[in-house]
Amino acid sequence: MPSSPKKCSPFNIHFFHGFLGSPSDWGSVTSQLPSFTHTFSHLPEQADFPDNSILVGYSMGGRAALEAYFAAPSKVAGLILLSSNLGLRSRKERIQRQQEEERWIEHMTVKGMPAFIDWWYELPIFRSFKAHNNFQSIAQQRKTLSSDVAIDQLRTYSISRTTNYWEKLSEITIPIFFLFGENDTKYSAIYKKCGSMQKRFIPSSGHVLHIENPQACSAYINQFIEVHYG
Repeated sequence: MPSSPKKCSPFNIHFFHGFLGSPSDWGSVTSQLPSFTHTFSHLPEQADFPDNSILVGYSMGGRAALEAYFAAPSKVAGLILLSSNLGLRSRKERIQRQQEEERWIEHMTVKGMPAFIDWWYELPIFRSFKAHNNFQSIAQQRKTLSSDVAIDQLRTYSISRTTNYWEKLSEITIPIFFLFGENDTKYSAIYKKCGSMQKRFIPSSGHVLHIENPQACSAYINQFIEVHYG
């Protein structure tokens, strides 16, 4: 079980975006967390955050947050992971996923990022995100991302290349909290692996919960801080 954290405030909250994303993805969440300072990673760059930070990571960014924690555990007060699959268990799964990712990379480099983004967001996991009012503007922003950056993100923090953090959860000695969208059936099944660890559904949202329902996400972040450090 996690040990009692140091009760020291104020906290900085450091945010990690997901694949193809940017720090601006967190704008509607951070605007509702005015009592804290905010810092951001821009994947695939290495994280840089002050002592006593809470790390918040979405999807790929959740694995980046875990990597940052294990690299400097004394700097981290808590972990909040949104829609994050923490790893693949077998070598066979890793190889299959890497082969799939190489096809994604070929798509990016041959057809270009705009065509890749159009294809990417047709995946079923993004169905509810596509219905969001801001989807079109966010998708247009994604299309300006360099394919080199997207490829570096995959080759640094892809689930096929990072540590299997499911096997390291017992080594985490600070509070950790999992959030996932109530309509995200794939990740609802994945999060059953968390057992008795703290987790919550975010209502009226799917995989991209921090954009689909930022109010609920920020409320749970506040609640997490109040419960453990208030």
